[in-house]
Order: sequence, then C-alpha cells, then structure tokens
Amino acid sequence: MGEIGLEAELQRSGNLDVLRREFSDSPLREGVHSAINSIVEIIHYVRTTTREMDMLRVGKDAHLEQLGALIKSGVNSLASGYSHLAAGETDVDECVEETRKAEREAGEIYRSALSELFNIESFHEALDAKEMHFEHKFMGHYLSAKADRHGAATKALVYVADIFRRREILRHLSNAADRVLIAGNVLHEVAVQARLYGPQG
Repeated sequence: MGEIGLEAELQRSGNLDVLRREFSDSPLREGVHSAINSIVEIIHYVRTTTREMDMLRVGKDAHLEQLGALIKSGVNSLASGYSHLAAGETDVDECVEETRKAEREAGEIYRSALSELFNIESFHEALDAKEMHFEHKFMGHYLSAKADRHGAATKALVYVADIFRRREILRHLSNAADRVLIAGNVLHEVAVQARLYGPQG
C-alpha cells in the first residue's frame, strides 16, 4: 500500500507539471489542480489506514470492510465523472451524488461501529472472570491470565486497548470518506467551470 501512495504522489507531480504547461492561461487551471489534490488526499488517508492497521495489529471486521467498500464506490464515481468530463460531457450530477451517498452511508456505519465498540455490555463480558483461561496477543506480547481478579483486569486492559486501536482505524476511514465527499464537490465545481468556459487545450 505504501508503494501505491508513493506512485500516487509521483503521478500527482507529473499531472501538476502537465497542468502548468497545458493550463497556464486557462480558467480551468485551479479547478484541475484542486481535482488532482482532492483525489490524492483520499489515497493518503487510505494509505495511512493500512499502515496503522499493520502497526496496531488490527484485523479486518465487517464495519471496516463496509467502509472500505463505500470509499471504493465513491472513488469509482469520481473516476466515472472525470471520464465524462474528458469525453466532453459536463453532466456529472449523478456521479457527484454517488460520492455524497457514499459519504452519508459511511457516516452511518462509522457511528454504528462506535456504538458497538463502546457497548457497556461487551465491556462487562470482558470483566467476567468465569472463563478458565484467557490469552491475547497485544502489541507483539502475549498476555495470559487465569480466571481470577487479576485475570479479569488483564482482560479488561486488552479489551480497552483494542477499543481505542479500532476506533483509530475507524476514524481514519471516516476521514477518507469525508475526502471522497470533498473530491465530489470539486468534481462538481470543475464541471460547472467546463460548462462556462467550454473545451480548453
């Protein structure tokens, strides 16, 4: 994923060079510049999420997969919108609306995931010392405890740590979805400019 992020940064640099050459006197120049940056922002958030999932040892779950799928859907809508513009079609309202829909649904999933993550009933289960044995790998170390008060405390520690690790990943993906919305708004602005000024070259 790091290589993808580097490739995106290099591609942005190349695109900005083309932008400076081809749109130096064009009223679309700023819009195209914003479009490139808005898309790279999404890539950077996804890249950061992947890196921190590895660093914090957070595995995929249903919520993370749903958020990832919505971000991908939003990015596909952006790609479709810019393909329309490249073909001279300036009606990209449907593509823009799809990015907004993706962000709204991502927000709902994010809030639902947080609600489940901080569910007090689940916390009580983590404090339950009736299990015979508990073992969990946390930050590269195995924490092991038997069913006693100290074991329950260890379980609670690991459980709370896992809550905050997962919350961090959820936050990154939520931010990535926000950037999809921003990129969709930029797409809309570029389309408006294209309608006003017509083809530029």
